[in-house]
Amino acid sequence: MSEFQETRRKFQRTGIRIHAYYYSFRDDFSDDEIRRGFEMARALGVKIVEASANITTATRVYPFAARVGMYVAMHNHAEIVPNEFSRPQDFDEAMRGTSRIRVNLDIGHFVAAGFDPLEFLRQRHKDVLVIDLQDRTRSGANLPFGEGSTPIVEVLRLLKGKKSPVPAMIEYEYRGMDAAAEVRRCYEFCKKALA
Repeated sequence: MSEFQETRRKFQRTGIRIHAYYYSFRDDFSDDEIRRGFEMARALGVKIVEASANITTATRVYPFAARVGMYVAMHNHAEIVPNEFSRPQDFDEAMRGTSRIRVNLDIGHFVAAGFDPLEFLRQRHKDVLVIDLQDRTRSGANLPFGEGSTPIVEVLRLLKGKKSPVPAMIEYEYRGMDAAAEVRRCYEFCKKALA
């Protein structure tokens, strides 16, 4: 855990707050592996673990999250396959009977899977702990912000209008020439959307 604690201190020294730790719980994880994920998150000083997990893993993860007072935000993907998060009802299934399982809504994947992130946020805003921003087409191609079908501007404005504390994270997945320059471009796109 000392490496995680030192990482936390490095971020603190630069004034950066770590919002969440990404640790994907899967059905083949042992209880010790699940517990260890929360130990790493605690060492980083976060209260949210984001996870590309199996739906059925949520019932196993929930008691660990409740015991340490953390939330698990399940991340969705575009491919609709059994026991993976992509559809609104997948979140419903994982959250049933729990108070610590929530949503990490990737709006690009949501659009590519054929769903409307704006409608989901209007109806389920309180269930969402993190939003991942990426632009995709309905057929699934990753594109620079503003060139795909994902309503990034509308989502950001909805969050601003609700005075939402939910962070929107830039997820850079398209092919660009210079990753740092492309992330800056994404950031400027978001700033302009909120101006």
